[in-house]
Amino acid sequence: MTFFKPLALSLAACVALGFVYSISAQQGPGSSQSETVAKPRKKNPTTGEAAPPEPDQPKIPSKFPKKKDLPDEAPTFRADVTTVTVDVAVLDNK
Repeated sequence: MTFFKPLALSLAACVALGFVYSISAQQGPGSSQSETVAKPRKKNPTTGEAAPPEPDQPKIPSKFPKKKDLPDEAPTFRADVTTVTVDVAVLDNK
């Protein structure tokens, strides 16, 4: 009988720890948004004003042109991307 009490206690502790771990795993990773990487425009050294915008450049031809003769009931697909995650490994050969 004395053998079963510690066994039951350790089993209950393991079940409780497993429950706590599964609840905390449901929250997912934290959101770490990065700062913007836009650079300010250089100012004209003579006048101190911002440089004029670049002139319009010709369009780059697309490899996948849009088909204009699609029926009205055809599905449309769209993707909006705001965050890019890149996995990086650093090797130190010292």
